[in-house]
Amino acid sequence: MNKKMFFNKFQEELVFVVVFFILIVAMIFKMPKLEYIDFKLIFILFDLMIIVYIFEKSRVLESIAMKVLNNSKNLRQLIFSLIILSFFISMLLTNDVALFLIIPLTLIVEIELKKNLIFPVVLITIAANLGSSVTPFGNPQNLFLFLFYNFNIINFLKITLPLGIISFVLLSATLIFIEKKEFKREFPAVHFTSKSKVIYFSILFFILILSIFGLINYILITIILLISVLMFERKALFKIDYFLLLTFVFIFLIVGNISSSVYIKELFDKFITSSNRVYFLSIFSSQIISNVPAAILISHFTDNAKELILGVNIGGIGTLISSLASLISYKLYTKKKNKIEKKVYLKLFIYWNALFLLVLTLFFYKIKFLSIVF
Repeated sequence: MNKKMFFNKFQEELVFVVVFFILIVAMIFKMPKLEYIDFKLIFILFDLMIIVYIFEKSRVLESIAMKVLNNSKNLRQLIFSLIILSFFISMLLTNDVALFLIIPLTLIVEIELKKNLIFPVVLITIAANLGSSVTPFGNPQNLFLFLFYNFNIINFLKITLPLGIISFVLLSATLIFIEKKEFKREFPAVHFTSKSKVIYFSILFFILILSIFGLINYILITIILLISVLMFERKALFKIDYFLLLTFVFIFLIVGNISSSVYIKELFDKFITSSNRVYFLSIFSSQIISNVPAAILISHFTDNAKELILGVNIGGIGTLISSLASLISYKLYTKKKNKIEKKVYLKLFIYWNALFLLVLTLFFYKIKFLSIVF
């Protein structure tokens, strides 16, 4: 591996590198324990990565997306279709997957129109982050909190569904800023391959969801998936983002070390004295350290699961690092853009994310929507 390839890999896995060095520093003061690691979460994320790869390779998601886009009569409908796809795909297959699918499609539309679609891309990114907040498996922080607090699906949706509904209404309202320019381009139909394989792994995906709900042992579904992959799709094992899985392992070890400190525990106990403080702390900390580490850290010091879930999901919008999905979107879209276009993207991203963050934060705090739901 030459220096350029090493530097590029270093940039791609910057979060992993930073977390690794933080762990090394933490180990100087105290050796972490294996019991700090949530192995159920790691196994389920591993399983999700395999299934998502199968779906991506079969092009089933791309096929659905093209059918939706071809029903659009003008630019506003087209952008709304992209937002809807991003919002709902993220609920089922995570915000990262939604953006890896939708951003390239948006770039194709951009080429056809011969104009920048920076504003729609920002909205698509917000849609992926907020759409993923609805389900336990839409993003890593939800999956962790769902398992950590032993939620059942009904009680979890009572917290997240109102956020999803309000978010969708806000996203729909932004369409008034998109012109109704006629768009006649017919996208080529995409036919997904290996239908029997897609059906088989869809069944396994359903079983995986049951394991998330605690109805089936998660180790059993992992074993079934591994056997299935070895039989039908061995390449999937080489497509897993092992750096991401290791990042989660390191975060668990770091947080375990921090939360075991008597001084830190006393500090958090003194500060987190109300549900409102949990809510605002989770939103604020997400802007600085990203919402996944914020969720894992704060969960060790509070029983206010409702406020924490809302806080880290609302906190997923805001800065570019508040959600790793936002960084993915930025890299995908600006990869071949010039400096001016990158600056415009960042300005629009900050403005619209700040606006959504402010509205949602105040709505769920000031109107006391939580008390109405519960």
